[in-house]
Amino acid sequence: MKRRMLVLAFMTLGLFTAQTVLAASISTRVRILEKNVRKQDKQIRANTYSLKQQEKKLKAGMARVDQLNGRVEQLEKAFQAIQKPKQDKRYAFP
Repeated sequence: MKRRMLVLAFMTLGLFTAQTVLAASISTRVRILEKNVRKQDKQIRANTYSLKQQEKKLKAGMARVDQLNGRVEQLEKAFQAIQKPKQDKRYAFP
């Protein structure tokens, strides 16, 4: 009977120890995963901010290109008007 109680006490102690170790192992894994998630979240936010900044620069650059394109068209029209020889509208005998 004494031996049986001793074995039961050691088994109970072993179960409590095993549960504590398993709980510590799980909490460590959770902490590691939370750390990884925080790191990825930080990187995603940085990438999102960078993307927004690039979009702003792109829009500003495209507006400038459109503005310059309009000026080029105006200059082309002016250049064509200058190069076009004026026709003599008087009647000439063929």
